[in-house]
Amino acid sequence: MFVYLNKKIAIPNGVLLHCCEWNMIEGWVACGGDGGLLKILQFENKAQGREKGIAGTSNLVMNQTLTGHTSAVLCAAWNDECKKLTTSDEQGLIIVWTLHKGSWYEEMVNDRKKSVVRDIKWCVDGTKICICYADGAVIVGYEDGNRLWGKDLQKELILCEWSPDARLLVFVTPQGEVHVYDANGNYIAPVTLFAGDASARVAGIHWYDEVEGKVDPNAPSLAIAFDNGRVQLMMSETDEKPILIDTGLLPTIDDAKGPPKLQVKWNYQGSILAIAGASASGGGEQNVSQVQFYDPFGRHLRTLKMPGPGITGLGWEGNGSLRLAISVESFIYFANIRPDYLWAFFSNTLVYAFTIAGRVDHCVVFFDTQTGVRSVKFVKTLTRIRAHGDFCVLATRTDEVGVYILILCNAIGAPVDTKYINIEPQYIYMTETHIICADDNTICVWQYSSRVSKLTSIDSSKDGVALKKKDGKEVVWHVDESPSTNTGGFDKLGRKQNTQDPISCICANRNMLLVGRESGTVQRYSLPHIQMESKYILRCCPQMLAINCDSTKMSIIDINGVLSFFDFEAGRGKGISDELHAPGEHLGTERRDAWDMLWAEDNPDLLTTMEKSRMYILRDMQPEEAVLSSGYLCRFNNLTITAILLDEIMIQVPKLPDASFLEHVIEFETKSLRDSRDILTKVGITDGSQYIDDNSHPRLWSLLAEFALERLDLQTAEKAFVKMADYQGIQLVKRLSHLSDKAKQRAEVSVYFKRFDEAEKLYKDMDRLDLAIDMRATLGDWHKVMNLAGQGGGSDVLLKTAYTNVGDYYFDRQMWSKANGYYEMAGVTEKQIECLYNMEDYNTMAQLASDPEKQLPEGSSSLLVVGERLASVGLADEAVAAFLRANDVKAAIDCCVLLNKWDKAIQLAEEHDFPQIEGLLSKYATHLLGTGKRMEAIELYRKANRHPEAAKLLAEIAQEVVKSKANPQRARQLYVLAALEVEKFREKTLKVQQPGTTTTAGTMAGKTTMGRATMGGVRNTQATLATLDGLMQGDAISAENKILDQAWRGVEALDMYLEAHELLYKGQVNKAMQYAESLAKYDDILDAEDIFSLIALTSFHNNMYAVCSNAFMRLEQLESLPKERREQFQDLAFKIFTRYKPKDISMSKSAEQGSVTSETVKAIRRKFMQLCQAGQSGRETERRGEEGIRDSEY
Repeated sequence: MFVYLNKKIAIPNGVLLHCCEWNMIEGWVACGGDGGLLKILQFENKAQGREKGIAGTSNLVMNQTLTGHTSAVLCAAWNDECKKLTTSDEQGLIIVWTLHKGSWYEEMVNDRKKSVVRDIKWCVDGTKICICYADGAVIVGYEDGNRLWGKDLQKELILCEWSPDARLLVFVTPQGEVHVYDANGNYIAPVTLFAGDASARVAGIHWYDEVEGKVDPNAPSLAIAFDNGRVQLMMSETDEKPILIDTGLLPTIDDAKGPPKLQVKWNYQGSILAIAGASASGGGEQNVSQVQFYDPFGRHLRTLKMPGPGITGLGWEGNGSLRLAISVESFIYFANIRPDYLWAFFSNTLVYAFTIAGRVDHCVVFFDTQTGVRSVKFVKTLTRIRAHGDFCVLATRTDEVGVYILILCNAIGAPVDTKYINIEPQYIYMTETHIICADDNTICVWQYSSRVSKLTSIDSSKDGVALKKKDGKEVVWHVDESPSTNTGGFDKLGRKQNTQDPISCICANRNMLLVGRESGTVQRYSLPHIQMESKYILRCCPQMLAINCDSTKMSIIDINGVLSFFDFEAGRGKGISDELHAPGEHLGTERRDAWDMLWAEDNPDLLTTMEKSRMYILRDMQPEEAVLSSGYLCRFNNLTITAILLDEIMIQVPKLPDASFLEHVIEFETKSLRDSRDILTKVGITDGSQYIDDNSHPRLWSLLAEFALERLDLQTAEKAFVKMADYQGIQLVKRLSHLSDKAKQRAEVSVYFKRFDEAEKLYKDMDRLDLAIDMRATLGDWHKVMNLAGQGGGSDVLLKTAYTNVGDYYFDRQMWSKANGYYEMAGVTEKQIECLYNMEDYNTMAQLASDPEKQLPEGSSSLLVVGERLASVGLADEAVAAFLRANDVKAAIDCCVLLNKWDKAIQLAEEHDFPQIEGLLSKYATHLLGTGKRMEAIELYRKANRHPEAAKLLAEIAQEVVKSKANPQRARQLYVLAALEVEKFREKTLKVQQPGTTTTAGTMAGKTTMGRATMGGVRNTQATLATLDGLMQGDAISAENKILDQAWRGVEALDMYLEAHELLYKGQVNKAMQYAESLAKYDDILDAEDIFSLIALTSFHNNMYAVCSNAFMRLEQLESLPKERREQFQDLAFKIFTRYKPKDISMSKSAEQGSVTSETVKAIRRKFMQLCQAGQSGRETERRGEEGIRDSEY
């Protein structure tokens, strides 16, 4: 970062100031001083006319003096949320000020009159205020003036502070103690201090509120400063391992404010800590006021020296923390801050990172400055960003102590390569082949994987000091050692101790690596061979180095912001040179207040530098006129400088994360480019050519060629193209010289400068639509070609080509509907099919295949594409139709098999003589059965019209269910399905196709009766033979599979079995017994134990003990039952028949049987009529029902 003083405001009458605070949101600055002085200042913001991209140039728009205090104002505190200001003076008077109609007025006044107020702090949300008095009294109240609590802590106080979550309060005593209380005033614990000196006292404290997030999850937020110059940085009030820094500053003595204090303030992002105090001069006679800046981890960033004896107030600007208000004596100084943002620029892509409140990682944005396209990534613990060429590198810290990762990314943020390193990348630089990292002591060079690095890779195994150029290889060495003694990775790193001369900066290009050290020494190493070449001694401590494009000069910015130059070629050849006596000279040219610099990529004498809020272009170290800007330099080539207004982006991006920042990418031209354009425009080509000849540069010759071509000065244009070594431009001039028509020449010039609309207009004016069409076709602007061809300037073939290319345009952008329309007009059926498929318009696709009026003839290859697309979405019938029209029967059959349409597949196979389908069906069915998927196999057989196989499997499953005794209803349903499959098979075998057997009087008119009788007899004979064949075929299959004949029998058995149970549960035991007795002849289907157990049960409840006795006798004689089971039946029978005689007590069985049989027959008839499906004929249904009735009689 860089800081410089930009503005000074003097207080009238030389009134001494005691405090200075800056409002974070609205930008008001409050300062208080002697005699009750209280002023509020405000500067213009962007909306009020502040010039964009220029830091710290806003003017004063408010300067109001508030009256109310009569003695010195010592404390001031802003309530940013409620727009209020609280102040107190040395007499203890407290006033709360509020804004009303653009002016500040008193809202509340409080005068305790017992002690002076030492500190006032608002909590982060502005709802509560804490006021601490010198005598130990503390008052905590609400924003509206109501008191929350008050307490006397019985100790003197000098400072107070809120925690970020407003749950804790920290108080500081004059004795150097820091105590923590909760928000209700209850004491918690003291804070452990590490002052290093028992006599040290706390002189300042500030706790970052974390409203805008933290730059690092482990970054400290509580800063405690001591009067001996030490500062303790803590993550929380209980941090036992704080970061300690020694600033060397002494507190400012302000008699009115009590004990001496150091001004300690975090900026509003928590990324910079400003500490203001006094540093003793070398002679020790007087103190020099300073503001020192540190990052959250205690690394020193910059020191700002201030005029005057002491700093009494410090306040950060809220909008980006780009300015700092400092009160010294009777003056307010404003310092501008140029932060070190996490950013880089490469390949027209800006990559920048920022933090978001509530997240612990960094949001990294890859922003294309040409198209405005953004790519967002989130990276944890990001520390550095650097870029070059087509890649950038992100340096991150891992959870493991001392381990860091280098992530190589392309222009859209996609990781390309990674490298783990064991040094902290405090300094990082990147070339097109290497990434160089360094901390204070160690240097690491990594050749990363890229196209360039692979092309330039070499194997230097014969040279012991060279790096073996393999992708991913790194070389690490200590800065005090030569890499030749320790070539290798981190495992070969020798020295671990800290150097006495730490590294301060690094820089590199393709040929060399420069390492700057705090003593002013710059060590030069060769690349890609890592070898020490020389050392240069500078007269300053370098903080930034840069090498020009031909490696002849080096520019340096030191820690004081002084820009100087070093000439590598000076003194070369005048004597013997070695590492200690290297040629080169640190030139005397110097420029001050520089904070950025960039050499031109195509001119070794051009350098641009940023000095305060101005940009200078140096030619041979001589400045051109300055340009007001605070942009960060990105690129310098073709006499044009590209800069980024990062301040504007970083301020807006948390509020507008999705906004485009193209307006913040600005370009500046050098003076020679501006002057050349002015001379050519205002004076003439002759003088402009002479000026460009004196200041030769390819960009200037290009400008001259453009002006000459515009005026058709072909001789001057040819000269300019020759100077540019532009062969295409020379050919253009030759082509123009052969054209006699000036209008045509102008049109060609317009095409060359990409003013195509202008060229098209010129061609139209010449009545040469063909040339306009050729131009648009060459450019690939087929929309314009289509329009021009429609005006009569092209043939049908050209129009069709235009339609096709326009369709391709919409097709590539997935605009299927528009693409389909153009493809249809062009007759490109293949692409039209793809569009319809992506639009899911399958009906239109099917019409292309089936409708003869469409564009797909028989045998077209496009029909195969249609069939494949339709098959992919399960439209089997439409796909088969397409395949058949394409004369690909095999594809149609394969489609049916794939979509499980086996009936259609077998039909096609039979019609087109494809016997392979039978084997495929059998193989697939065997596979399903082998894997236990019998229901899937049944479905397969049913779809393939293999009714016997389906019926057999269903009957087998039904038998298994019966044997399992788990679900008789399910077994009955399975038997019904098996029976229906059998019926379908029999219907199929008995169905005879006899076209023409039915005749009418009209069709037989004129025929003799004998002829009709003869023909009818022949037909009847054929039908009889077909019927006999079907019956014989059915009998043959039934003979092979006896189980098929038992399907209906199983239905009957289970129907009676379930009916018997239902009647038994309803209490109709007599009918239930009759159904149970009829089950005796179905012992081949039902288990005999179940049958006779049911008979015994129903007869027992029906008092038919003789029948019950017979049933128990049959159970005891069943050899299929185990002995234990038969004994159980014997015991049960003994218990029953010792009580009841085996004699039937109910009415006559025959009488009851006769009446029940009629109802039974009717019931069975109804059930079987319901079971038969609509596919059976009425006669066949009746036949099966009658057979079921006859089989059920008993």
